[in-house]
Amino acid sequence: MSRIHRHLFVCLFFTTTSFLSAQGSLVDHTKNIRVKKLFIEEESSYLFQIDSKDYQWLGHIQVPQYGSAKVKIVEANIQDAHGNVIRKLKKSEISKRSLVSDIALFEDDEMREFRLIHNTYPYRVYYKTKTSYFGHISIARWSPMAFYSIPTRHASLTLELDSGYQATIYSTKDLDFTSTTSDGKETKTWTARDLSPIKEESFSPPAYETAPKVFITSHDFFYGTSGSAETWTTFGQWAYDLNNGLNDLPPEEKIRILSMTRNDSTVQQKIQTIYEYLQENHRYIFVAIDIGGHKSYPASYVVKNRYGDCKALTNYMRSALEVIGVDSYYTLVNAGDNAPRLLTEIPGNQFNHVILCVPMEKDTLWLENTSNWSPFGYLGSFTQNRYGLLCADEASQLVKIPELRPEDISTESKIEINAENHDKQSISIEYKLGEEHFSSLNYYTKNGSHADVEAYLKKNLIPFSNFTLESVEPIYRTGTKIVDGCTVTISAQKLCRKVGNTLAYSLPHSQLSLAERPDKRTQPIRINIPIQQLDSIVYQLPKAAGEVVSPENFSLETKFGSYSMQFFQLKDQIHASRKFFIKNGDYPLEDYEELYRFIQSIRRFEHNTYILIKH
Repeated sequence: MSRIHRHLFVCLFFTTTSFLSAQGSLVDHTKNIRVKKLFIEEESSYLFQIDSKDYQWLGHIQVPQYGSAKVKIVEANIQDAHGNVIRKLKKSEISKRSLVSDIALFEDDEMREFRLIHNTYPYRVYYKTKTSYFGHISIARWSPMAFYSIPTRHASLTLELDSGYQATIYSTKDLDFTSTTSDGKETKTWTARDLSPIKEESFSPPAYETAPKVFITSHDFFYGTSGSAETWTTFGQWAYDLNNGLNDLPPEEKIRILSMTRNDSTVQQKIQTIYEYLQENHRYIFVAIDIGGHKSYPASYVVKNRYGDCKALTNYMRSALEVIGVDSYYTLVNAGDNAPRLLTEIPGNQFNHVILCVPMEKDTLWLENTSNWSPFGYLGSFTQNRYGLLCADEASQLVKIPELRPEDISTESKIEINAENHDKQSISIEYKLGEEHFSSLNYYTKNGSHADVEAYLKKNLIPFSNFTLESVEPIYRTGTKIVDGCTVTISAQKLCRKVGNTLAYSLPHSQLSLAERPDKRTQPIRINIPIQQLDSIVYQLPKAAGEVVSPENFSLETKFGSYSMQFFQLKDQIHASRKFFIKNGDYPLEDYEELYRFIQSIRRFEHNTYILIKH
């Protein structure tokens, strides 16, 4: 993502600068919102200080206009450090373009952008906008931090409502709050001062979750159709109503569905046949026109074009299951490998994705309809173990999406090291992939190139530092194109050290590391999915090997997980068995030092342990 402003929504940029050493900052930000029933007016202003060339990106301003909203750039200028205006923005300097993302075919949005750059530091960039729109889902989703990577000196949000207007408000406790009532109006203000940047750290919650924020929804709203965010049930009913009646599969498509499933003996087999047909014959493309960001295109659209976004493909799948008499439910979810947790106390739009829930007699199927490689009924780290909103008219409700099973997360390897030549070792590795690598390798195999697969293996999976990748062969699940594993052949250098007449062979290293020392850590711990690695390692000894000294067995046990490595000799081979497991969960910042010590103990053991072979 480029270093640009994205006005009206929060951008996730991170650096490791402290408040005092930062060379760019948000000096002041104000947002004023006036709500008049279904009509909303916003005024926003930003004042940034730029202290070096490295932060000139703060002067590249982008102001998006979404859907039918009306946006006006009121003024913009460059100031010196004392607030004196040096240059004003000219209208001719503002460019406009369609806001189409890499995964979108159509989007009903526009982007206005301009640059305010100066060559004398420090200088300031100021701009102010006005936005008005009729119809909304939420009133505000505000953070005082325009960018998480820079300090915020002062920011405020002011909300003006008619007295008695029914709204639900969530705000974090780290904001100052005032509320007044006058002339039939309620005015609420939230203020933040002197906020330090939020650092991106390994195994931590997303910055949006830990940042100060205000989220406001109205009990009654209009967006495509009338709705209510008073409860999760009423909000789910709105999403249901918005997308109801779009199951218009053409007669020939219904005949095709019945024909392709006629030989399946069980309901689940029929569902799988339709799901795999969807994967093979349709592709994911985001389409957002008018209310297309929330309302699906009809099933006939997908049949005609053979593509759709998550809403349209899910609606198609739901419509197809109706043909074979199977009920299913459109389910909203906030997707992402490290997505913010749902604020269950404030019903409203906290979602960015749609999946399908299919209740069965003994279990529930969950279908990811945008993936052209996902196994039937499989949800990966992108959507697992979080709340979703099941949209079922008046029975709409929050549901907990299952977490990955133990068999889904375990990556297993069989590593065979030919130690005949101490200068260069031939190594073969057979992998069975767990979720940590399963999703990525399947995506690259289906949608990328062989070079993409090799690059991923080199960076994330192969447990050696100096090697040449000789070959990669995928291992497919029987009768499918799903990659369950792969066989890798490499030649490794510097795996063996020669000291006199003794050869010292190092161990394959574990992939896990923590970048931050405990005294530098600022964020709590979040491990979204368990991590499990099971390795079987065999060293084929040289024919002229003399005495062999195997390392002592080693094990660790902590509240975060466990690690063990055992060694034994069998004829002309040294065998090693390694087990490594880390639990998922949230832990306070105070526990980070213990996690750090756990990982560092493993790294020290693997770095300092050798198999010794004497000639």
